[in-house]
Amino acid sequence: MRSVGMCILGLVGDPLIPIVFGAVCYGCFTLLLIFSLRILLESRSRTRAKLVLAAVIVVMHAAATAHLVVVLVYARLWYRTHGDGSPPANTSTLRLTTRLQLVINFLPAASWYLGDLIVVWRAWLLWGRKVRISLAVGSMICTIVAPIVYSWNECEGQIISYVLMMVMNAYGVILIGIKAWLHRRLVHSQRDEVTMKTTSERVLLMLTESGALYNSAWLLFSVGRYTPVPGLNDVMMVSMVQLSGIYPSLVVVLADRHKDISEEYWLPTSPMCFATPEVSDDMEQCIEPPRRVSAG
Repeated sequence: MRSVGMCILGLVGDPLIPIVFGAVCYGCFTLLLIFSLRILLESRSRTRAKLVLAAVIVVMHAAATAHLVVVLVYARLWYRTHGDGSPPANTSTLRLTTRLQLVINFLPAASWYLGDLIVVWRAWLLWGRKVRISLAVGSMICTIVAPIVYSWNECEGQIISYVLMMVMNAYGVILIGIKAWLHRRLVHSQRDEVTMKTTSERVLLMLTESGALYNSAWLLFSVGRYTPVPGLNDVMMVSMVQLSGIYPSLVVVLADRHKDISEEYWLPTSPMCFATPEVSDDMEQCIEPPRRVSAG
């Protein structure tokens, strides 16, 4: 384990429990990958946007697989050098362990970045020009600032990158939540009694809730990283790359469950656009404001 100042840069203790958690998350991710690819690659509704999202999820799963394999290799070396009666680690073993720690620490970065982009992308589809500019600027800041700070100080670079990721995630989730609230208010204004949620509201709430859970996982990871809570650090270090892939896969599967919900009590709806699996090439489905049914 390496540490710089208050930062933990790698795994700290016995890797058994983190591997168990990571393996469970990996199994869930693999199942969701299968279901989400089946939905996205369905021949009747295959679009370019769906193919891109499917490719992103596959890349994230490949990163998760490679990360878990590296953790297993590291665990084998750890038990070889920390077991009872084990000989002291030689120079080559220590060098290999250090390299594996670096891979464990940095390999998930691509998957985390893709997960953040998905949150931002879904918020992007919902809002107009001004909000989109703020999302673009925020994403650029995350991409540029963190590596620059990291080149000066590893600890501060990690802190800055994690804080920026959490801020962008929270911003995207809040934007989606606001749109869900605005849509709900619009529906209330058009009907005196609201007896059920519209499909669009269900999807928006699902996006908000899943995004909030994903951001909570980032918060737990950061707490374990910098408090420090070593056990939490190790569990989240192994599991977070899996969770970042579970998020978009789960969204696809849950959104697919809502595609056949009947809207017989509502006349199709608002200028609001949102992403669902069943969409056009621009990944947007637009709904017009509800209209009252005339009595006569």
